Amino acid sequence: MLAASIMFISASAVFCAEKPMEINTDKTAAHIGVFDIPVYIKPVAGVNLFKTDSGCADKTKKISLEASQLRVPYETLVDEFNGNNLKKAGMEIKLRSEFIWNGSRAMLIKAFQKDNNAVMGKWILVIDRDSETWMINGLYDSKNQARGEAVLKMLKSVCWDKGNCEPQQTSPLLNINADGTPFRLATIQQDALVYTKDGELPTKSADGAIFVISRSPCRQLMPNKRIDFAKERFKLIDKGESLDIVSEREVSIDGLFGVELVAYAEDAQKCLIYQTMLFDRNDSHVMVGIAHGDAVNNLELFHKLTESYRRESI
Repeated sequence: MLAASIMFISASAVFCAEKPMEINTDKTAAHIGVFDIPVYIKPVAGVNLFKTDSGCADKTKKISLEASQLRVPYETLVDEFNGNNLKKAGMEIKLRSEFIWNGSRAMLIKAFQKDNNAVMGKWILVIDRDSETWMINGLYDSKNQARGEAVLKMLKSVCWDKGNCEPQQTSPLLNINADGTPFRLATIQQDALVYTKDGELPTKSADGAIFVISRSPCRQLMPNKRIDFAKERFKLIDKGESLDIVSEREVSIDGLFGVELVAYAEDAQKCLIYQTMLFDRNDSHVMVGIAHGDAVNNLELFHKLTESYRRESI
């Protein structure tokens, strides 16, 4: 995580600096691995990233992140990133800053690139890896400053396991669409995606609403066994509470069949507990919602989030 005192400095300050600024980023529980190279990024709230061939993207917000490992020395690649060469490629440099990033030389470039009749904004992070170079690109609509800031914030979170360059296991991406709901990504914990209405954990929202997505190995179950399996899992959500199941039904989402359960825990606030469990050949896909108030509206929100679930992001 970037220390609060470490901020990206303005272009004029960078060009006048005698030595590169040092940046140190640490891997947190919220970091995910989405690239073929062994680097991690931390998603920002409000951006729903889906897996692509070369990285990830939020198709709704037209944001994409791509990464590559180039068998070219850092100095050679940086020399190629000059104004004339980029201009030939239809790119205009807006900012070029050098850093020492986790002990490695790095360069951050902001550029605009013409794409048919549109102009795309692009943040490029180049990292020295001895005889090779890592390059991570973040693209967005150049007219949307907020999306450009979101891309920059994710690039500023880039880190890697120091001394370990083996490809990491990819963590789950944001595989629901929270647009149109008050829910925002709060954190990623042990491969579970946690959403709250204020993007904080623990949440400070009045109803304490929380929505969690996870995926885990599961033995193949016959359809008539799924409801019992789902109920056993359901009991683990709020251990020790007496659950009054008010609804159970079979569902089909993104080509997967499963079970939806809705219950109330008989506590002082009559807590709403929601669970949908979907099954494929090897895994269970679980969505859990909990709220301590406004049950009708929260149940509708839990349904909307669940119905937007797509496996393409795994």
